[in-house]
Amino acid sequence: MTARHRVRKNNRAIGILVVPAAAALLVTAAVDQPVVQQMPYAVHQPHRAVSADAVDLAALALFAVPGAGVNFPPGALAEQDGGVWQRIQDVTLLTDRTRYPGDVTAASLDSGASWLTELLLARDPSTTVSGIDTGSFGGRVAAEALNRVAATGYDMSSVFAVFYGDSNTPGTGLFDRYRSQDSTFGSDIPGGAVPLPDGTYLRVNREYDPIAYFPRYLWNPVSWLQIAAGFLFEHSRLDSFDFDDPRNVTTVEGNVVTVRVNSPVMPLLMPLKLLGVPTRIIQALQDIMQPIVESTGMYESGKVGFLPTPQKTIQYLSAIAAGFARAGQRLAGIDPPDPGPSTPPYTTAPTTTSEIIDAMEARDRELNGSPTPTARLAAAQTSAPQPAAGTVTADSVTADQPQPPSTDDKPDDKPVDPTATSPAAAASTTADTDTDTDTKPPVHPRKTATARKPAGDAPKEVSTTAPVASPTASDTATPAAGDGDKAGADTGDSGAGDQSAK
Repeated sequence: MTARHRVRKNNRAIGILVVPAAAALLVTAAVDQPVVQQMPYAVHQPHRAVSADAVDLAALALFAVPGAGVNFPPGALAEQDGGVWQRIQDVTLLTDRTRYPGDVTAASLDSGASWLTELLLARDPSTTVSGIDTGSFGGRVAAEALNRVAATGYDMSSVFAVFYGDSNTPGTGLFDRYRSQDSTFGSDIPGGAVPLPDGTYLRVNREYDPIAYFPRYLWNPVSWLQIAAGFLFEHSRLDSFDFDDPRNVTTVEGNVVTVRVNSPVMPLLMPLKLLGVPTRIIQALQDIMQPIVESTGMYESGKVGFLPTPQKTIQYLSAIAAGFARAGQRLAGIDPPDPGPSTPPYTTAPTTTSEIIDAMEARDRELNGSPTPTARLAAAQTSAPQPAAGTVTADSVTADQPQPPSTDDKPDDKPVDPTATSPAAAASTTADTDTDTDTKPPVHPRKTATARKPAGDAPKEVSTTAPVASPTASDTATPAAGDGDKAGADTGDSGAGDQSAK
């Protein structure tokens, strides 16, 4: 070997050592820097404490439990249901990774449940009403914590919760697809859904969310396509829940209401919508693809399997054939007829996030009495500098609605009412707190069924009442930016939880 060859060989060896070392240093710098920046966020969880002036307005507390990764998107509470959660001032986000790592592991589940249990038990149920808002994995964490709290004898009538994209959905959720003696989808968490104790609970699941409606038949190749597309386009959307859509499916099981929110465009066809494909073509393809996707057993209760029974297979093939027929009619310019509406049930619990907060405020009035006009004025002045109109003063949009007389706010008291001197202050008071529950308008339930109903089903007028906490006549929080497509239908136009438009 010549000297020149030896030099080349030595240079090549040095390059082999130097390049990986430099890459390792770059990767280390890239990885370590965000960790240092996130440490204050991880150690000090965001918290907004209610002021002393606003305690009489509503003694409500909210605990937000994110899903896996402990990553609430910026402004998540403002996006959910038009920012209705902003009506609560006392908010604690469980985003401290030292207390709740957010990993889909048994240790993380136990740690997060223990933390939420401590937070709930620190509240006196005789004076404070607690609400819980969860992401997908957070639903399982909250279910564990709620059972621990109930086991202590805590008064669960002061506990409310809304589960978005709930992984703990009975029958179809990710966890309930597996048996209790088996681990769930590669994790060390035992399968099975955790039943919820006493309280008032609402599940809001999107139609094609694979976490809430996990496919049952895993040998169906469409199952894996649905899991991928559903997680990408459906699971993480927190805004624009249209509770007025007649194609929604609402089921009531005891003290738990589950709303399966209709998706006009299924996740597998969302790329076509983004590319600008005509709506009629997308609808025709959805007529075909919808029964194919549902053949994965995503709406069937039961544990995971491989293929459906021959009887089920025949049913699915018949539905797919009907889908092709509907698509042909649609492409020919004929809108397929929809079946007639079915009779909705008598719901006994809130069916929207807005109604949950109304029920929480009704429970607060039951415990602490109605706030005085002076307290309402002080709360309005305290919240005035806030940029969002839908925080404490979210009830102001109901001031133009006729309200029945109340013993707390008689006409004789108006000359001395501080709110009467300023139109802006008067518009910021909580008008719904003076409405007597005996004179409130009837609550009209949402569309319900045990199977998905096509478009055009309009629910009939049925009055309902909630046994523990009745929805009041106002919940119209000003929608946050980015949720304008449902602001009128969900928060502004329809009074109590968009009920009066039904």
